[in-house]
Amino acid sequence: MSPSHSRFFLIGTLFELGLGGVAFVLGALTGHAPLATLRETAQSPQGLLLATGTGLLATLPLIAGLLLLERCPWQPIARLKELVQTQLVPLFRSLSTWQLGLLSLAAGWGEEMLFRGWLQTAIVNWLPGPSGIVVAVAAASLLFGICHWLTPAYGVLAMLISAYLGVIFIASNSLLTPVVAHAAYDFFALVYLTSQPVESHPADSFMENAPDQPERN
Repeated sequence: MSPSHSRFFLIGTLFELGLGGVAFVLGALTGHAPLATLRETAQSPQGLLLATGTGLLATLPLIAGLLLLERCPWQPIARLKELVQTQLVPLFRSLSTWQLGLLSLAAGWGEEMLFRGWLQTAIVNWLPGPSGIVVAVAAASLLFGICHWLTPAYGVLAMLISAYLGVIFIASNSLLTPVVAHAAYDFFALVYLTSQPVESHPADSFMENAPDQPERN
């Protein structure tokens, strides 16, 4: 792996973990601790197992959605797939499986801490009742989508995924559940997408002579 890819892995992992740090700071400033529900879950092994198992099961619809989108002919989705394959996947292709796993864990932890553990929880506490829950999920999802806005289609899909994670957070009453679902989905998506053969494009025909990628450890 080249030094540039090593830097990408390190910076990406630290950035995602840093989002968790931001959530801690915001929680301290606002009085809404992002790990409140996680502390309750950690009080018993059964709670940890239930939250983890629920998170893994919650990953299945996300994986099904990814596989369906891979076969979707709709033009905005087709453009998104081309962007992902040509711009995003090459950044991750040289990373090993354990590096993809660690980066996925960091993303699941940091992003869920910020968007669900702090933001969604804070809004629910500020606006009690069913309307507060709706506003909290919608606001967290909107901000999540904006932060992932590579294309309109990607932003909308990110919002929908965020709303799904927000709902399972409320249903499980444990931050561990969306953390596990988020991390497991990211890991599957990264391994799946980087394992696909490199498609040749007329403008990129020089890539046909590129050396084979090394096998992951």
